[in-house]
Amino acid sequence: SHFSSYFTNRLLRLYPAYLVVLTATPAHSLLRWLSGRSAADPGLLMYETHFSPLNWPAQAYVVGTNLLLWGQDVALFLELSDGGRSFSFTTNFMNSNPRVEKFLLVPQSWSLSIELAFYLLAPWLVLRSTRVLAGVVAATVLLRVGLASAGLTF
Repeated sequence: SHFSSYFTNRLLRLYPAYLVVLTATPAHSLLRWLSGRSAADPGLLMYETHFSPLNWPAQAYVVGTNLLLWGQDVALFLELSDGGRSFSFTTNFMNSNPRVEKFLLVPQSWSLSIELAFYLLAPWLVLRSTRVLAGVVAATVLLRVGLASAGLTF
């Protein structure tokens, strides 16, 4: 179908380059560590310290989202909880110590997760009328205003 070839083409545009960077980033950290320099960011030391205490759903999220790209944007809504054993939703991910997004081996790739979600929505959006699209935009603006009025501004 047109949708499967459309989506496959989008994945092939993003995923190979992501895999190259995903491989190079920990390799760079490892080389820094072997040469006696800090490997703390990006996160090999983060993993050594904070990965093993995580429960299996949190570990699965970290491994899965790094390998598959999906859900990386969610890290910006999570914090470490339960004494560092799990993740929970938060109103400000910056308050987590360490921050969950530090588990992303390619931290900038959270935006690719959003891009993939858009690629799933785009074929549906293209087939909608201007009135429906205006309604979608209005609904998202109202949702944003509602969340802000509930104190969820970050």
